[in-house]
Amino acid sequence: MEQKKKSDSFSESNELSGSSLFANSSPRVGRQTMPDPFDQLKTAWKVFVRNWQQLILLTLIPMILTALLAILSFFMKWITYVPFDQIEAHASDYTVDLLGFVFLVSPSVFSNIPLAVSLTLLFTVLGTVVYLITSVAQLIVLKNDGKGLDFSSAINQSFPYLWKYFVFMILYSLVLVVGLILLVIPGIIFLIWFGLGYLAIVFDDYKTIEAFKRSKELVKGYWWAIFGRFVFWSLFSLLIGFLIFLLRIISGSDYVAIISNLVSLVITPLSVAYFAVVYQDIKSIKEK
Repeated sequence: MEQKKKSDSFSESNELSGSSLFANSSPRVGRQTMPDPFDQLKTAWKVFVRNWQQLILLTLIPMILTALLAILSFFMKWITYVPFDQIEAHASDYTVDLLGFVFLVSPSVFSNIPLAVSLTLLFTVLGTVVYLITSVAQLIVLKNDGKGLDFSSAINQSFPYLWKYFVFMILYSLVLVVGLILLVIPGIIFLIWFGLGYLAIVFDDYKTIEAFKRSKELVKGYWWAIFGRFVFWSLFSLLIGFLIFLLRIISGSDYVAIISNLVSLVITPLSVAYFAVVYQDIKSIKEK
């Protein structure tokens, strides 16, 4: 009952904003069926356009961090740039892909174990923290769609959710791994059952374990519909990725990586908006 109250008050606050994600999404759910995936994508695009500055900036931050780490590593001679036409020649060497550009890791890094371990831990921890903050902040922006929430406010409001979000993602990943080990099919089932839990944490303030239960509750009776949305977005992303890959093969140029990064600045937040729309649509159906 308490969780239902949270959800109702949240929907009400967004409807009062006049042009929110929820005001656009809910009216289209007049029957006990979910809107067409293409319609949901159109709605997600409208949401993205309304909030594009904050969403793109939040997507850009991890990319900037990666670029800075790459520049630092390059000047410290820990990595060496590998041109596109020479990648195959280094197939047996240890390389890393940073923002679509390939770098050869210097043997000196591996000869100094403490340095290698320290760098790995530093980059992993820093990257994880930045990813968590920006990911949750994007959801905060969508949660406040239509209210003109600025960038700094989105960051500040993300902190109360970080730990719950982080723990959920760890547990969710473990559940998927276990499911995939159990002949794959259980992993796919778990993927859909619990795939909306992170949205329940940020949008409706559910706790970690409750978010798993809430996601499964929402998916119940609509497993194939939600599965279809996951497949739809996967195919959409694969198509865009394939086109960029094809362009890179045809051009033979590393500069296509820049185009890929620019596309990612749109596709990444659009994916967040898309599943936020899916979440609201299924929630609207279940709460009628």
